[in-house]
Amino acid sequence: MTAADGVTGRSATAGGAGASVSVGAPEGVRIGVIDTHVGRAQVTELFGAIWGMTATALPVNGDLLVALTHSGACVLGAWRGDRLIGAAVAAAGAPHADTLYSIVAGVAADEAGSGVGRALKLAQRHWGLARRVRAIEWSYDPLVRRNAHFNLNRLGAGVRAFVPDYYPPMDDEVNRGDLPDRFVCEWILADKPGPRAVPAGTLQAQPALGATPSGEPVRTAYDLTGATMVTVATPADVETLRRTDHACALRWRSLMRVVATELFESGWRPVAVDAGGRYVFVPAALAARAPR
Repeated sequence: MTAADGVTGRSATAGGAGASVSVGAPEGVRIGVIDTHVGRAQVTELFGAIWGMTATALPVNGDLLVALTHSGACVLGAWRGDRLIGAAVAAAGAPHADTLYSIVAGVAADEAGSGVGRALKLAQRHWGLARRVRAIEWSYDPLVRRNAHFNLNRLGAGVRAFVPDYYPPMDDEVNRGDLPDRFVCEWILADKPGPRAVPAGTLQAQPALGATPSGEPVRTAYDLTGATMVTVATPADVETLRRTDHACALRWRSLMRVVATELFESGWRPVAVDAGGRYVFVPAALAARAPR
């Protein structure tokens, strides 16, 4: 594949890439709009590898990417040389909506932690600001610690809702056999993007959900009266735990569902993840004033 395959009338340095929207990309990485069949095929191949699904079984396949492109959606890819190493797909809602919904985003396993994911989200933000988008929303699994850290600490997004069974039962290799509960993020584009500092005093905060030294979840008694902060633990690596101790992973899911429901219904929101992998929950009024 040559660097210009599938690209018409545009300068490109990666196969399948259109106009560049690189924003703070790591050295050697280019981010661009995907608006060609070559690029869409690369996206489905990448997403299939990430989630362990065939291209035809993916929720975002080549046909849908065509429709999204022609409807004006934001479809971005990140390339290192000619290899697609990350992609993000987002679409607007009703006509004249001021919110962009990020449907799916993923980075190749060997590029995890390289900064490609954050660069893709910053490019998505840049794309949205140019079109007067107020906020970008997306969902993520609250038990996946690295995603929680990325969304809250690295990007500075807020969490506006907890939704049990956000998706119907999922059958990909990452989520199979688990309950698809999700936190819903809202990233206000007028705010300065993260990183966001973790509030001080998390070690003295009341734990609403803790963990034993062996990694078992433990629900603890807590009192929100007069409190300004509580913490909620997460497993170190829930994706591995699903494979090695599925029953323990489900115990984490069950207790997170109970505790998150209680806290959200009481008007509390997570604003960060501390060094121990614990969510820091504060009253919603304080969350709205959290530095970003």
